[in-house]
Amino acid sequence: AWVALAVLAGIVVTVSTGLLPITLAGFIGVGILLATRCITATKARQSVDWSILIVIAAGLGIAHAMVKTGAATAVAELLVSFFHDLGPLGALVVIYLLCMAMAETLHHSAAVAIMFPIAVATASQVGADPRPFVIAVAMASNCCFASPVAYQTHLIVYGAGGYRFSDFVRVGLPLNALTAAVALLVIPRIWTF
Repeated sequence: AWVALAVLAGIVVTVSTGLLPITLAGFIGVGILLATRCITATKARQSVDWSILIVIAAGLGIAHAMVKTGAATAVAELLVSFFHDLGPLGALVVIYLLCMAMAETLHHSAAVAIMFPIAVATASQVGADPRPFVIAVAMASNCCFASPVAYQTHLIVYGAGGYRFSDFVRVGLPLNALTAAVALLVIPRIWTF
């Protein structure tokens, strides 16, 4: 246990001081754990949730395809055509809610990958600075609490704690509404259109 704690402390110190990027520090930490036999290679492989990695990779691929094919711009034009009377603030609200819904059903990283180009294209369509839209995507994808699928820690407690899907919905929807209200009030004040 002391080796694992030392490795964890080493990762935190090297990343927080900027000596190493988190991915490299993590790989080195895993290498040390394997070399010192704190964990076996089999246990390490079993601890990786491959389905989440596949969802993230697929989301990145879809996002790249949306930019290359012009689909992101087409979706942005469609959104703006439906909500053109609402202006930049209305477009921001729509982007936030779409991203949050996508993060609840996919993984949050996949939602960011897909919604980022749509958010930037939407900002361009309404003649606004893209920064508030990008911040909205970041907030919406990370402030989704109504589904265990949205984030890996949700999945950990979902299985280990014996929770039901309805538990996440009952507690998560009010949290989603609260964080959305705060974000949509604060974002336009800090990052103006």
